[in-house]
Amino acid sequence: PRMAPDQRPAEVDARTNPWREAYDIHGRVSPSPSRAVEYARRVVRESATSAPVILVVELERARGLRAAQRPPVGDVDGPKHVRAYATIELARGGDDSGDGGEAEGVSIHSESFKKVSARRAREQQRAETASSKKRTPAPVFKTKFTFYASRVLDDDVLRIVVFGERETLALTTADAELGIVDVPTRALGTKTDADFDQGAFWVPLQYRERKAEDLGTFTFHAYFDHETKGTLRVKVVSAHGIKASDLNGLSDPYVKVKLRRGRDGTLDEIPMNGDVLVAATHLFAPKIIDSRRTKTIAKTLAPEWNEEFEFIRVNRSSDAYLVFELWDHDVVGNDDMLGQYAFYVKDLKAARAGDAYAAAREAAWRAQTKTLQPLGTCNVAAYYEDDERQHLCVKVSSAKHICAANVFGTASAFIVATCGDEYYQTAPAPNTLSPRWDHVMRFTTTTPPPSPEALEQGAPLSAGQKLKFELYHRADDGRALFIGQAQMSLHAIQTASAGGDKHSFWLPFVERNMVTNLGEIRMRAYFESHEPAERPYPQTDAQGRVLDKEEARKRQAYDAMAERIEREVKARALANARQSSTQDLKLHTTLAETIASKLRMFQWPEALVPSYAKAYAACANAPELLPPPPTGCKIPHEIARMFEAAAFSRVEKPHKKYKEKNQRAVVD
Repeated sequence: PRMAPDQRPAEVDARTNPWREAYDIHGRVSPSPSRAVEYARRVVRESATSAPVILVVELERARGLRAAQRPPVGDVDGPKHVRAYATIELARGGDDSGDGGEAEGVSIHSESFKKVSARRAREQQRAETASSKKRTPAPVFKTKFTFYASRVLDDDVLRIVVFGERETLALTTADAELGIVDVPTRALGTKTDADFDQGAFWVPLQYRERKAEDLGTFTFHAYFDHETKGTLRVKVVSAHGIKASDLNGLSDPYVKVKLRRGRDGTLDEIPMNGDVLVAATHLFAPKIIDSRRTKTIAKTLAPEWNEEFEFIRVNRSSDAYLVFELWDHDVVGNDDMLGQYAFYVKDLKAARAGDAYAAAREAAWRAQTKTLQPLGTCNVAAYYEDDERQHLCVKVSSAKHICAANVFGTASAFIVATCGDEYYQTAPAPNTLSPRWDHVMRFTTTTPPPSPEALEQGAPLSAGQKLKFELYHRADDGRALFIGQAQMSLHAIQTASAGGDKHSFWLPFVERNMVTNLGEIRMRAYFESHEPAERPYPQTDAQGRVLDKEEARKRQAYDAMAERIEREVKARALANARQSSTQDLKLHTTLAETIASKLRMFQWPEALVPSYAKAYAACANAPELLPPPPTGCKIPHEIARMFEAAAFSRVEKPHKKYKEKNQRAVVD
């Protein structure tokens, strides 16, 4: 008999997230997935159905929860507890937006998307848990959610988000996000399977990865006048999908075009304290800014300006660069900057109006660089080289999707890794948003790891109990500008003998005042059955009005999921057909090129080679339709043998089958 969740052995609680994707030492998805993931993928291949099925998620409790931000004073991860609640949704696969994805497969639970709060848990357990009268790091949820899902949509993700209720006197109106858990539906098993493990798992919470905001695009022309030396011509055409800055959901945009002129010269590398400081005289000299401005288009997110500007006496070989700034005009207060874009003028070509170099260009607006945001993730491999957990080896490999730190949309980023009193620094990776360092560091740890009781209560971590990775940008003047940080607790790091040297982690960058996330949530998730779910039929009265609104909402969710599955099946069929057509076209093109080379070897007229090569390639499956060669030419022997072999193979196969059939008849 199966044991109740509270009666399971202690080692059951130690099991971690079985649905999490594993990454190898290079940050790539591990080619050998876990047993649960491999089993679920086999089930998907064998019993995938195109009808909605029921997906069940049970949230039991959490532990180690506390406020995500430190107090304004001090640098200690204080054990500030919160009133916590959780939300869950089925997010569309491939969605990386910050709002948690598009939840077409909404929950069919009667209390979907509700706040499962620790306050409600205290009311239910008031007699048993005295500490629950105040904020607690271990709230009890005991809530079950059901969804309509499908194994066909194998990229969908279950997203559980844990929040902490805001303080009564807090300045913000939003609740603080304590962490998220993403569970891919393709990794889930089915409850009716014989070897399915129904036990709950402790799943660690992680901070959400932040990515750059989509600020829209714009169209422009920029080129040097071919007739007039040193004349730079710019035309601002239009913009699309720009950011809404006003309360009405629109903006009043205009564009500033600035030409920043600087002195001519090259960059010098000046060594300083073992590092390389990039500096030059023209970087510190005052730049001459030549500015233009378009008119303001009121109340729109897709403005059209079609305004032309001219800059004279521009040195094409200098370090001057052109900056486009998108602004929103405000009647009261200062105007808001919505985006910018810049490039060096030496990258432009001389052209006339209508030439290819003068054609319209489309570019994406970039965020302003005055405030650097903690965007992206960092790939880190960490493991103990000895079983005593004293010699820690850390490899900082790379990062991706980090914040742009200059007007050109790049950064010269480096990492400072700290553990206790020891720290290491990587070399800056210049001019990229996906830096790669491959820097190996070794720390000596003497501080004991946090105890299970301390983790349960969300106790603060000392500097020797965590790894901290701070991301900086090396500015042109040598300053180190802070971008973000990532942290991990040492108790989550394995030894080399346990396989820790074969895996890596992707850690999201967060603000400087964010604490190490030690929160975990105990949950189970599974498909109710392989069989399709029944479509709900709400009862109606004599006038056709729905009596049970909950059943009506379930039916609406079922129909939405069924329509989405149908669209996905059609899209996949169309994609397969296009792929097959593309492969056939590629083979046909390769065959035509081969035939054309053979025809040239036999000295066919060059004017006839392309047309005959295509015609012969088209007749590869039907040699009887092969057109005769032109007068004075003959078909190469290789082509003739190739078509004869193809025709013989089509005639030989039926003959062979007929012969084998007759032999079996004689034997019988």
